[in-house]
Amino acid sequence: LNPYDPCVANKIINGKQFTVVWHVDDLKISQAEEAEVDKFIKWVERLYASDEIGQVKTSRGKKHVYLGMELEYCEDGSVKVGMVDYVRRMLEEFPKEITGEAITPAAVYIFVTRKNDKPLSVDDAAVFHTTVAKGLFACKRARPDIQLAIAFLSTRVKNPGQDDWKKLIRLMKYLNGTKELVTTLSIDRAAILKWHVDVAYGLHDDMKSHTGYSLSLGKGGVTNNSIKQKLMTKSSTEAEVVGTDDAMPQILWTNYFLTAQGFKFNGTVVYQDNKSAILLKMNGKMSSTKHTKHM
Repeated sequence: LNPYDPCVANKIINGKQFTVVWHVDDLKISQAEEAEVDKFIKWVERLYASDEIGQVKTSRGKKHVYLGMELEYCEDGSVKVGMVDYVRRMLEEFPKEITGEAITPAAVYIFVTRKNDKPLSVDDAAVFHTTVAKGLFACKRARPDIQLAIAFLSTRVKNPGQDDWKKLIRLMKYLNGTKELVTTLSIDRAAILKWHVDVAYGLHDDMKSHTGYSLSLGKGGVTNNSIKQKLMTKSSTEAEVVGTDDAMPQILWTNYFLTAQGFKFNGTVVYQDNKSAILLKMNGKMSSTKHTKHM
């Protein structure tokens, strides 16, 4: 078992790694030799297949559907992760017909709220909550492009208003125009884990900042997140430092997990665009001023 994720197991067979990943009763297995995969499937069938439980269903080849994701392993070594059918169902199950398209999932006023905004009806509020939850599932897997919009709408599910409904409709229009969009992941020769961390300072109505970060090994975002900060910060510099701290648990865990998997990478780089924050994180008190000494 991988010590950093007990739902990932590995075994070296004939000098090649056999990996099993599972989620409840869904397994994803991989090994270079087809014969070893055949043995494993037969072993699972002997353990679990029965008249009472049913037969073990298997899928082989370059294309798979796993936990709502369409996975396609390409000849150039890249992997395409899509949720085309899932997004289509989201649109079909939405009670209001979505016509037209939006070029972005959110407008510049996404974080703006009104205290006197008229609340949604009980039925519409339930639809709002369900749809945002569906979007949350998608944005963590194949649609990171809607993550910022979902991050905000998730904070509104308890008491959504008419403005929130309009923002949800815009998101649905964006999905309507990008149903076929898939994430493509690949690793370049450098094999360096490149993290990009950025923060928008004080844009929430309570003046808290917003953190976004993404990991790439060449092409595509392997891990992405968009979260509201929990701390109140006094400057954009401090907000950037807090944002990097928000990302560090995932950054460190990824290093430990990949090392335990036997994946050899050539270092981890964290990119930022705030010079003061970079100096503070590299030099500590030596780069601190009266504005940051409280940190």
